Amino acid sequence: MSKSRIFLLLLLSFIFGVALRSFIDPPLFFVWAAVIVGVVAIALGHLRGNRTVIVSGFLFLAFLGGVFRYTAFDEKHPDLTNLFGQNINARGFVAGEPEMARSVQRLVVEVEIVDDQKLAGSFYTLVTLRRFPEYRIGDELTTQGVLEAPTIYRDFDYPAFLAKDQIFSVMRFPFVQKTGEGRGRKLQIMLSSIKKAFEKNIEASLPE
Repeated sequence: MSKSRIFLLLLLSFIFGVALRSFIDPPLFFVWAAVIVGVVAIALGHLRGNRTVIVSGFLFLAFLGGVFRYTAFDEKHPDLTNLFGQNINARGFVAGEPEMARSVQRLVVEVEIVDDQKLAGSFYTLVTLRRFPEYRIGDELTTQGVLEAPTIYRDFDYPAFLAKDQIFSVMRFPFVQKTGEGRGRKLQIMLSSIKKAFEKNIEASLPE
């Protein structure tokens, strides 16, 4: 069996593990026991010089890798059920590059405090605002508005689209107050500042 075919089978096994885990939630001890079985199979195959057993063991581990990957993703999913539909006061900072449109801007805000209570773990929410005033990555914000679950549209699974970036909630046109800046990853903030300066020079150098 060629290396490219083995790689393809490993990838398919990983994807199958992710897909199966999305429907079934096996006990963690069972998954770890399965990992041990896979490792033992590879070791026995190596000792006996049986390449088929070795490849089968790696395919099984790739499948379990998909199970673990989905489990890790699922555990990051915050339970915001009790907050949906509530008018909350959320404090956090802009965690990603703002998306600017003609009349609105969209900010990914990492929320750390809700109604003056610090959360055990932060969560991301997509905040839609008017185009001005503009906000930048790293800006610390207080937002007051209704937290909602993303809407599923007829031809577009918007919740799944946001979930790939760990965003499971939205706020539309809340009251916003900037309380600081420079929060988050320093390298990301620096690169964003360089990008802004570059764009400003381009606009100044070229006619509209």
